[in-house]
Order: sequence, then C-alpha cells, then structure tokens
Amino acid sequence: IGIKNPRTQRLKDLEEEKRIFIDFYNSIYKISNESVEETIAKFRKNHIDSDYIIILARNTNALSQDGLKFVDFSVKKNIRDPLWKNYGQIVKSLASHRDAVIVRRFRRIIPVERIVKLADMLYSLPSMK
Repeated sequence: IGIKNPRTQRLKDLEEEKRIFIDFYNSIYKISNESVEETIAKFRKNHIDSDYIIILARNTNALSQDGLKFVDFSVKKNIRDPLWKNYGQIVKSLASHRDAVIVRRFRRIIPVERIVKLADMLYSLPSMK
C-alpha cells in the first residue's frame, strides 16, 4: 500500500508529561545533593512522606520497561509542592492505561536510562530520613 507511519507520530501529545518529568528529575537531582537536614525540612514542609516516595519510585521504575507492574496509588491532596503533585499525576495517568502504547511513546521521548536513574534517586531519598 505504501502508507508509512513515522515513529515520531503523536509524540507531541506527551510534551507536558516530558516537561514535568524533566523538571521533577532536575529537582530530585538537586535534593540528592543537599544536606540531610535540608531535605528532611523540605519533605516535612511539603507533606511528603517515605511511603509516597517509595510508591513513586516503584511506579517510575515500572515505566522503564514492559512487564513491570505498577503499584496502585493515589496522589496525595495535601502535598504542597506542585511539582511533586504534577509528577504523581502523570505517573498515575501513565499507569492507568490498559495497553502500553502511551508508556512506549513516553519512553521514546525520555530515555530509559533517565527513568531508571530517577527511580534510583527516589529510592535513595527515604534512606536519608
């Protein structure tokens, strides 16, 4: 037939998710380089607890490849930091899809290595408390 679908088709639908991921990644990178006291103070101020961080880390890791199970969670309403809230919402949204098409598109935008590195950084945060 000669009709081809480009691999970049519909990637622009995930521009907002890409921006939030990059901002969240940079924020976690900065937090991981701060002192333990500063980190604990930020988490307390923003109502972010260890359980929520671990669930986000697990679900972030599940984004990295097909076949990994997402943990069901809800985005906490009392979190004050909009970046944590927005990131939780996009992870919840990506995890809620029955098929992996959207997640695979997301992995074409964000390299798998970055997704795994973010999950590792998130896993290391609760140990600082």
